[in-house]
Amino acid sequence: MFQDLRYGVRMLLKKPGFTVIAVLTLALGIGANAAVFSVLNAVLLRPLPFAEAQQLVLIWETHPNIPRVEAALPDLQDWRAQAQSFQELGAYSFKGYRNPVLTGQGDPVQLQGTLVSQNLFPLLGLNPLLGRNFLPEEEQSGDDRVVMLSYALWQRSFGGDPLIVGKSIQLNGNSFAVVGVLGEQYPLETDVWLPLSNLSEGDRTNRMYHAVAVIGRLKPTVTLEQVRSEMDTIAQRLQQAYPASNKTIGVEVLPLREQLVGNLRPAVLLVFAAVGLILLIACANVSNLLLAKGALRRKELAVRAALGAGRSRLVRQLLTESLTLALLGGSAGLALASWSVPVLRAVLPGILTGKTPGLETIGLDWRALTFTFGVTLLTGLLFGVLPALRISRINLNQALKEGGSSVVGRHNVSRALVLAEVALAVVVLVSAGLLVRSFQSLLRVDPGFRADDLLTLKINLTDTRYDKRGEVANFYQQLLARIEALPGAKQAAVIDRLPLGPSRAVTRFAAEGQQPEPGQFPIAQIRAVDQHFFELMQIPLRHGRLFDEADVVNQRNHVIINETLARRFFPQQNPVDRHILLRVGREAVLLVRTSGDPLTLAPAVRQAVWSVDSTQPVQQIGSVEETLSTSLARRRFAVKLLGALALLALTLAAIGIYGVVGYSVTQRTQEIGLRLALGAQRRDVFKLVIGLGIRPALLGLVIGLAGAWALTRLLTSLAAGWLFEVKANDPATFAATALLLAVVALLACYLPAQRATKVDPLTALRHE
Repeated sequence: MFQDLRYGVRMLLKKPGFTVIAVLTLALGIGANAAVFSVLNAVLLRPLPFAEAQQLVLIWETHPNIPRVEAALPDLQDWRAQAQSFQELGAYSFKGYRNPVLTGQGDPVQLQGTLVSQNLFPLLGLNPLLGRNFLPEEEQSGDDRVVMLSYALWQRSFGGDPLIVGKSIQLNGNSFAVVGVLGEQYPLETDVWLPLSNLSEGDRTNRMYHAVAVIGRLKPTVTLEQVRSEMDTIAQRLQQAYPASNKTIGVEVLPLREQLVGNLRPAVLLVFAAVGLILLIACANVSNLLLAKGALRRKELAVRAALGAGRSRLVRQLLTESLTLALLGGSAGLALASWSVPVLRAVLPGILTGKTPGLETIGLDWRALTFTFGVTLLTGLLFGVLPALRISRINLNQALKEGGSSVVGRHNVSRALVLAEVALAVVVLVSAGLLVRSFQSLLRVDPGFRADDLLTLKINLTDTRYDKRGEVANFYQQLLARIEALPGAKQAAVIDRLPLGPSRAVTRFAAEGQQPEPGQFPIAQIRAVDQHFFELMQIPLRHGRLFDEADVVNQRNHVIINETLARRFFPQQNPVDRHILLRVGREAVLLVRTSGDPLTLAPAVRQAVWSVDSTQPVQQIGSVEETLSTSLARRRFAVKLLGALALLALTLAAIGIYGVVGYSVTQRTQEIGLRLALGAQRRDVFKLVIGLGIRPALLGLVIGLAGAWALTRLLTSLAAGWLFEVKANDPATFAATALLLAVVALLACYLPAQRATKVDPLTALRHE
């Protein structure tokens, strides 16, 4: 084996051009697979940072108009009393102290807060880095002025004080005693945790208020199907016991990983499938290179066979050379992956909505290295076996004759490989084309408002300073007046949540004249706005009037609905002056229409806020166009990534076609010269050579289109959340892919065909 390896290295060094091209081709395929696997490993394979995480599930309540909604706290109490499948049930909520303001540590800082049940962290198997978990008695009102800090906040605002436990901090003007500091492993983006009893009384006692997310730990012998069946039974009991609130409320149980990963799973699997096809295309190309190289080594192999080497000995030598080539390609691919992994680790968290655990750990760990090594060996066998078996089939009499080698069989194998790689490239191109078409359709959608020259910033007024609606209205009246007086500011308005931004702000309502059954009230998304909002956003009015100042100042219960709600609940009638429900809050997004670049006005707007209230934090300041662009970042990244892979597949397919046709021209130079000497026209030679490459390419195109069409069901399942107004069997995408590949195949055949027409018959015949 050592002798074979040494000889194989000598042969690779003897043809440096061939070796470099083959290694680069393999590096691209193996490197792409290693990089994407590092993401798949971090997100889908690596264990979650919890004890026995496979036993953890998230439990949602469901409504006919909302697939998943948080649970009502009284429902959770019934689940605890009735369910037998769980070791324990815990809960958390983003209500109450969602954005508390920390004071007393320098400038006021707005934090991310979460309310948790006292058993949540023990249920997850998380122990504080300092201090202790919450106690059962601290989940009672009056004894709940305690707080746990995140590691990041502890370092950022308290300098990592080791004596922080037992000290008090000020949140929204209230004093809380620090009882513990959590480590860095907790996945939620939270600065402080407080007991669940800090929820409002309505959220704690009313089944109409869905305020808590529930995490359960299954008993070791309980399956997911068993717990789902039991929870469905309990939900039916609650529907009968509380029809006014639970008539249509069901339950959904999801594994914690599935919930945390969300719709990132199909995207990762789709890209992983694409890079797998890329690797197969690379293998086909390298196989063709080895076949071409092997044809030049027929005399060498014939001499070895004549001296006693059996076919198995020749195959072993050729496979050793292939595996050596694969290891070189794998090493180069690993270098490419190590360069790209930090980029993925930096980019992915910024383009995904919410925090996906594991993204920060993307890297080439032992799993990724093992996978890369296995892929490298498999690749060496994939591209090496066929050439080794083909080349080692020696006809001694023919091979030892001068110029007597036959290449017809080799050409047939090469064309079959071209056919295969074109077919694989079609599948990748169709997938990328569908995403591109979907993204274009998304960009063409009119959002219904003007997003240009708009500055946005988030303001969250605290309950302690603004506990009355009149105080909230007075704050914004002063602020808007000062902002509109700034140079470059045209108009300002307020909305509680930015349009098209993520929101779970929904409410049950009943339209006048309609009486739904108990528990079957319709659901609507809601936004609270001031009197300037629709004018600033240039949203057209269809009927009635917009809000005026009196509506805001006098807190009138007026509401503006969109056309969709009007058509559904007030068909064939004027909805103006009919009655439905409106809800408002203190959290708001300030919008400022500017005369130029909105970001240049950001410092002045921030100062205007502080001139009204010097303790009010300002968050997420930026332009609306940036906000909307961020909402599309995940799709844009997927389109670019899959588009790059499609371009790579197209390039490799073109190289494969060019290589086969070019080598055919080289091997058939004498034949072409003889044809020309006997009167063939150069255009006939041109057509002959074009046909050599275009026929297998077109056949591969047809097979690839048929395969992609057959795989549309799989594409639909993998990319269901990514396709917008585009079907997986979109005819335009298939037609564009066919046209693109046909053009590329013609271009790949053109240069060798042109070279064939310039063959000198006398030179070719003299050489023969």
